[in-house]
Amino acid sequence: GATEAIFSAITAFVKPGNRVILFEPAYDSYMPAVKLSGGIPVLLKMRHPEYRIDWDEVRRHITPETRLMLLNFPHNPTGAILSEEDIDALRILAEHLGLVIEYNGLRNFLDKVEMAVDSLPTRMLRGLKLK
Repeated sequence: GATEAIFSAITAFVKPGNRVILFEPAYDSYMPAVKLSGGIPVLLKMRHPEYRIDWDEVRRHITPETRLMLLNFPHNPTGAILSEEDIDALRILAEHLGLVIEYNGLRNFLDKVEMAVDSLPTRMLRGLKLK
């Protein structure tokens, strides 16, 4: 079920030529779904050994063609989790850039925020404008 839901979300948002930010190591179904949709995977490596996201690097890779950022936490396959600082950085990106952020977490359901956001933690949604 989850892989099919992820595929459906990716194909709903990604059109040919759209850039999609993926964090490596990445869940193995992300890249095929992006490519099948005509999207361009943008692979960003998580910082070892804690597998943290470099948010400055993320900002540098966001362009007008960036349509989607795929996240899953606890991260599969590393088990890393988002820190409060990560959540704050992601919230700022979501508020200012209008990206679609798909959050693939365990046992979560689809929520609507300014852009489609798949079950971001409640504390992350504080301060975002709901439509």
